[in-house]
Amino acid sequence: HGHYWDLQQVEAQRLFTADIPGKCFEEAHCAHSNDFTLRHFSSVQSWSRFYSGSFGLDLSAGYAGFAGSIDASLSSSGHASAKMTRTLSFASRSRQRRCYRLIRDAECAYNRSHLQPSLVERVRSSILPKDAPYTGDKMQLWSMGFIKRFGTHVTVGSSHGAAVQSLTSVDSHARADQECLDLNMCLKFGWLGTIASTVTGTEVAPNLCHNRSSCDTSSVWSSTATSSCSALGGNPDLRESICGASVSPDTLDAWMAGGDLEDIESAFRFDFMPIHELLMHASFEEFYDVAPVLAKAAEYSSCLIDDWPPVQRWAPGGKYEKIVHGNCAGAGMRAIDDPGTCQVAAEGLGLATGRRRRHGVEITTNAGRPEGCYFVNDGEASEVWLSTNPANEGNGAEMSDTPPFRARQPICMSGEFGCQCVRHCANGGTLDLESCTCKCRGNEWVG
Repeated sequence: HGHYWDLQQVEAQRLFTADIPGKCFEEAHCAHSNDFTLRHFSSVQSWSRFYSGSFGLDLSAGYAGFAGSIDASLSSSGHASAKMTRTLSFASRSRQRRCYRLIRDAECAYNRSHLQPSLVERVRSSILPKDAPYTGDKMQLWSMGFIKRFGTHVTVGSSHGAAVQSLTSVDSHARADQECLDLNMCLKFGWLGTIASTVTGTEVAPNLCHNRSSCDTSSVWSSTATSSCSALGGNPDLRESICGASVSPDTLDAWMAGGDLEDIESAFRFDFMPIHELLMHASFEEFYDVAPVLAKAAEYSSCLIDDWPPVQRWAPGGKYEKIVHGNCAGAGMRAIDDPGTCQVAAEGLGLATGRRRRHGVEITTNAGRPEGCYFVNDGEASEVWLSTNPANEGNGAEMSDTPPFRARQPICMSGEFGCQCVRHCANGGTLDLESCTCKCRGNEWVG
């Protein structure tokens, strides 16, 4: 738990007993490196994927999987970043000098006897349901009864040395160009200007911190700008000064060269693995029924189900498919029975909605139609409909037998509970289901 952006409010829960052998933690081979990174992102989600991926987390987690740290980087709280539409500029400089890792084998991490008894007792508790379907009520029990205490991942590695990272963002509608964002970041944080002229490589713009007259009108968008910086590891006596507006080369170098590499305070990055994977390796026979539900509970805990306007919900579905032959049940899926999900599915699949009607999804009570949500294509135009007639239950794809010949094809969803995107895109935007973000006019991605 906590904010890994600045390593503040990080709460650690011991998952292994105190008598796990010291030999299970060893210095790992890692190259001594001095890295500079400059990246630009067109959405909060793309920034989230990049940042969570640097910790070894599943890239699909994106914002939801690392919400606290992403919020901290954007100076927001309470999942507010999920609804932001931002253009972002990120820069970092790191000096990796030592690495440590937890040995993952049958003698160490995967030794059942090294697991905390309280951890095992909690996952085996009869209060926490193990059976499918993984409804919201069941997941809430796991979220409050397990994840709130033990979290979702265990730390298996750390990198030590020093790292400084800065992020500047602005509302996407301000249309600020990357060069102005970079300049804004340089003016805020002196470390960037100190090294911009000394670092070479394809990722670094040679005039990164040069002033530009075109950025003088930044007042148009600066009211929506946010900037943040964090200095991790290094010499603790110099750390606080690194994110200031002016940092000398000598101070920056002395900070990066300092610190006790055997102390946790010198860590600037961690590697994680899911707890459900740890349990499966420790004792497959004992935890085979726990791992799937714990993995689902981790997904549930990061699902933005309480946001308004709605962004995500926990429900059967999340994966959509247009069926050309047969019905949804025959494809191992479920029919969609509400217009909101029908429209989200149609948008996510890139199907037209409402080209000849004002509403995105048209409702029909006619018999002889596919069950639930379906796509109609007569060769000239296409529409998405929702059948509400109970007599159509079980009906699948069909072709009308009178001109104009229309193919009616069910739009189905997976039957397994999961975090499902229900965001609707305004102003002509289209929905990307995988990231649950809107693609607006001009091919601009927003969060």
